[in-house]
Amino acid sequence: MVVHAAARGTGSLVVRLAREFGAGWIIATASSDDKRAFALEVGAGAAIDGDAEGYGDRIAVPNRTRGWTGR
Repeated sequence: MVVHAAARGTGSLVVRLAREFGAGWIIATASSDDKRAFALEVGAGAAIDGDAEGYGDRIAVPNRTRGWTGR
């Protein structure tokens, strides 16, 4: 599951609820290192920069660590 703006009010709530309801893998997007660290603190399994430039490559990395090989 990917949660965009995961360090904001609604985004962080979605991360917490997803974790509570058993989401297996949560990838958070956020615009700064501090926000990404917060998203990890509230339950995301990985946090990446959500900027459009290079997004596909960044989202693939945490997925590959979980066994995903597609693109």
